Amino acid sequence: MATSAIRFGLIYVHVRDSRLGELLKAIAYWMPVEISTDGRNLEWLAHAIGAWCEDYENMPPGLKDVELDQWLSDGAREQTFLQYLRHVASRDAPPNTYDANVVRNEIERVLKVLWPEK
Repeated sequence: MATSAIRFGLIYVHVRDSRLGELLKAIAYWMPVEISTDGRNLEWLAHAIGAWCEDYENMPPGLKDVELDQWLSDGAREQTFLQYLRHVASRDAPPNTYDANVVRNEIERVLKVLWPEK
């Protein structure tokens, strides 16, 4: 089974491609709701999610890496992204959208590895 990575700085979290796909589906699913209910400018996050999903769809197995550095360019964006990941992990998946258990497990793992102090 192919494995890709989520990278921030010099730290990588390796994720099976199928599980990464579930994570990206969940992150993309909740973004329109977040944009419509959050007063902050989240356009950059919507663009980031679009780019990650496009890479996932177009790259071959094992090369579907999610690069965070370009998008989390300052502390405010990093904090917003962490809050959004936690928000996604707290939501139940609507029927036929994504596997919520996989998403929760992967978000927990990503947070533990990439942001152990937060």
